[in-house]
Amino acid sequence: MSTGQVPTLVEAPREPFASGWTGFLTVGLVVYTVVTILLTIVGVGSGRAWEIFTLFSDSPTSVGAAVLAAMAARSAQDPSTRRTWQLMAASLTVYSVGNLLNSTYWLFGHDPFPSIGDLFLLAF
Repeated sequence: MSTGQVPTLVEAPREPFASGWTGFLTVGLVVYTVVTILLTIVGVGSGRAWEIFTLFSDSPTSVGAAVLAAMAARSAQDPSTRRTWQLMAASLTVYSVGNLLNSTYWLFGHDPFPSIGDLFLLAF
């Protein structure tokens, strides 16, 4: 027989946003992204070092986002939520690999088309 009460989910208390290594990684990536955007808009650099920086400046953010998505998938309890995070982590990883490959090609003065990096970006 029903007691007439609605069952409730018991949730564990939430941790602070920046607790643990994933919180610190998230805060670090946000700070890095803002600083990188500002440096790029202002255009403070020149020369070979600046060129390398601008080629690879988005790589830490994309790799970090893939790691965070993989950790979210690993800790998800609901199977559909876990699958969603797994697909997000896979797509971010494929994008990161393709972007790193194409940036490396450009670093050495090559611009092959189509390249292996393009295949990864197409998979993304």
